Amino acid sequence: MKKNLYAGIGIGLAMLLSACGGNTDMPDASPEPQTIEQPAGIVATPVAETETETDNQPGNTEEVIGNFLDMLGKTDAETVNIMEGEQNTAEDGTLIGRIYEVELFDEKVTAGTLCDMEQRVTTVTMQLENPDAGIYEEALTEFLGQPEEQEYAESETGSTSVAWNKDNKSIRLYQSFGMVSLEFQLLSDVPESGSTDDTDGLFTGWLPKDIKQEFSETEPNEQLRQTIVDHYQIPEDAWESTKYYYNYVDLDVDGKEEIIAVVIGSYTSGSGGDSALLLSETDGKLAVEQAFTLVSTPIIIAEDGTSGLTSDKKVLILKRTGGGAEAEIVGLSSSDGVYTSVSDAEVIENPDMVKGTAILCNNLIYDMESGNYLTLKAQEE
Repeated sequence: MKKNLYAGIGIGLAMLLSACGGNTDMPDASPEPQTIEQPAGIVATPVAETETETDNQPGNTEEVIGNFLDMLGKTDAETVNIMEGEQNTAEDGTLIGRIYEVELFDEKVTAGTLCDMEQRVTTVTMQLENPDAGIYEEALTEFLGQPEEQEYAESETGSTSVAWNKDNKSIRLYQSFGMVSLEFQLLSDVPESGSTDDTDGLFTGWLPKDIKQEFSETEPNEQLRQTIVDHYQIPEDAWESTKYYYNYVDLDVDGKEEIIAVVIGSYTSGSGGDSALLLSETDGKLAVEQAFTLVSTPIIIAEDGTSGLTSDKKVLILKRTGGGAEAEIVGLSSSDGVYTSVSDAEVIENPDMVKGTAILCNNLIYDMESGNYLTLKAQEE
């Protein structure tokens, strides 16, 4: 369970950072570590429990925020000296980050970190309880000073965004669809919006110029939503903060469409990318054919013979990022009906020669600001 958070400035910044050291005076005697049973796809690192108070337990809002700010830029191993939390890993063992149970603004909140391929914390996110962001903005302004950015969008969702920037760290408070989230992020890791068309949200970045582009489907798909929840074992309190995008594709040219769905949230995403599912329908029921991690959108469904790769299904082409290495355009080929993973995908030497259709071309930043996305929150009857 993770959600969104950001903070740090003015007189309050000194107070925050002075509290960033965490509690290092832990007792020597502790009971045997307990392994917490987690859903499939998430591996929990045993955490020793003691009867004395720890930084994980309800505490001062400014101190907790200061601890999370101090984690940014540090490796996951280094954050243990600040606050203890449960490790959160993907099915392939990739470290997503850690999950924390804390108290902020007199609320019990589940927060989470996201790590890059070098296991460095780049983001802390959390969802807050009250749907009125103004309450949190007032409290944050008391110890962060006036925000540098304020966007009060006039839209059907009533989306707002308030941000503080300091010391290469961004603190942003979001409100959309009656959901309020707080996010801390290293400014060097904030994606640039210049690679997208801000007027209509269409992606215009690395794609070859002749590639056709398609937005994600906009109609909620209840069966797909439930399949995603079941596959990743996402708890109900994280449904509203988990987004999904999907398109219909015919990958084996049999006239029957499959679904490619990308899932974005604390249980499925890291700074190396998001998780994705390839699904097929049989007798009116969806089934997961294959799961992927480290996925970035958009994804090109390449026409045969244009990718340079041999495959028994249409080649999937996307940008692979993370790990400090230079971003690469790679192709996922299929053998015996099974695609290679993103980490094992081959580099496409000449992307401009690729022809096909790019799916999931939404500008995710534009969508976040406008509230133009689907979530796993169950639709009301």
